[in-house]
Amino acid sequence: MNTVNGLLEKRVDVGVIAVQQLNQPNMHNTIKNGMNAFNFLGQLNPEQLQTVLNGVSHGLEKLAENIDKDEKVSLWQLGNSIRNPEIRTSLSTMLGFLEGMGEAFQGDKRELH
Repeated sequence: MNTVNGLLEKRVDVGVIAVQQLNQPNMHNTIKNGMNAFNFLGQLNPEQLQTVLNGVSHGLEKLAENIDKDEKVSLWQLGNSIRNPEIRTSLSTMLGFLEGMGEAFQGDKRELH
């Protein structure tokens, strides 16, 4: 309660400090980035995002397992891994992601010209 009373008594000084902080160039970028992040999150389909985040989480678990094993993978093993249905699914998913990202980048280029 003392903190709140102190802030209320010094509200003009606190306000001046807050405005000075908000008026810094880096803060402008932070505010714009925050707004862009909220816009981005609003565009995402929650079910799709949950599926992707589950995949990332499970992928990180597998990564940790493989790091613990500390096994060297040969080029032959890498080539054979393409036969693994999970790896093929992941690769095709990543290719779709890259395709969509590339389409967005090309669209942005067209809008700039």
